Amino acid sequence: MRVEESSLYYNDREVRQPKQVLDKDAFMQILVTQLRYQDPSQPQDTEAFIAQMSQFTMLEQMFNMNENLESLIKSSLTSQVLELIGKEVKVPAGEDEVITGFVESVNLAGSEPQLLVGGKYYSPDMVFQVNKTPDPAGDILSEMAKDLKSIAEIMVPLETGAEKPGEAGDE
Repeated sequence: MRVEESSLYYNDREVRQPKQVLDKDAFMQILVTQLRYQDPSQPQDTEAFIAQMSQFTMLEQMFNMNENLESLIKSSLTSQVLELIGKEVKVPAGEDEVITGFVESVNLAGSEPQLLVGGKYYSPDMVFQVNKTPDPAGDILSEMAKDLKSIAEIMVPLETGAEKPGEAGDE
């Protein structure tokens, strides 16, 4: 007689994997279970209970601090990536090919920001060189300041020994 697999007694549902790290929910479940099944004639030691509650509080604070650090890191990364807009960067495009171009924009939608360089999106991790780009507005303002100084010197020549109006003869 041949025996075949039957789904009547066999259920191929996914086997539950135990958690590798206890989180605050698991810790709270353990604490509640411990309190539920304690012997009423011999209640749990209050010092041990207080120690467990303080451990739970510390665990919760560590989780909160971790969430805040993750938020801070993401904010810092976003700020750094936004500063690359308009800068010239180099990114690898293949095994021996390197793309050099200006960061045109940054896409913040998604889990990781993406830089638009030469019409294609790249991860900020791929950037291996950032070049300082000249500031055309700063150069123009510097030239204008030099021109204004020379115009002012032509219009109001610096005379040595000449009396300024209102100094010597006006008493």
